Amino acid sequence: MRPPPQQAARFSVGGTHFGLDIMQIKEIIEPQPVKPVPRAPRFIDGVIEVRGAVIPVLELSKRFGTSPAADPAEKRFIITSLAGKLLALGADSVTEIIRIDPQGWRPVPSLLRRPETRCITGVARSGRDLVMVLDLAGLLRSEDPLDLGGMQALVDEAGTQMEKEAGHP
Repeated sequence: MRPPPQQAARFSVGGTHFGLDIMQIKEIIEPQPVKPVPRAPRFIDGVIEVRGAVIPVLELSKRFGTSPAADPAEKRFIITSLAGKLLALGADSVTEIIRIDPQGWRPVPSLLRRPETRCITGVARSGRDLVMVLDLAGLLRSEDPLDLGGMQALVDEAGTQMEKEAGHP
């Protein structure tokens, strides 16, 4: 079982809250024009250039099969690093950096480990909300769209489990 990150950037896609370990994030920028790339995977919008580096853009709303953000002014690109390669994640909004309390962390329950949840390492409590912490490599394992509904079921189940363990009905 992988330990939880200490801190994560909290962002939203399709109305669902996600987190990404801040150690995987280089920077968060405003969107810029994306240059399409022929024959790229369906969820790769194209590439952007940031300070001379050409970076592929993975649009999370396409990856999760949701509609784009209602407010385009809130949209952000999260520049990440995976195995030494840069990747921009397109998110509807990025709201804050959260601390992840190990007591409020739950790995993905084995019953819920399915292809549509393979990009989730676990669920963390952030105040009253639950945040799904993403596995960056899991986002890239397949070109099939990931089921956001299946991920929301994961969050609901983890929340119920956390409340039972805390002694709340």
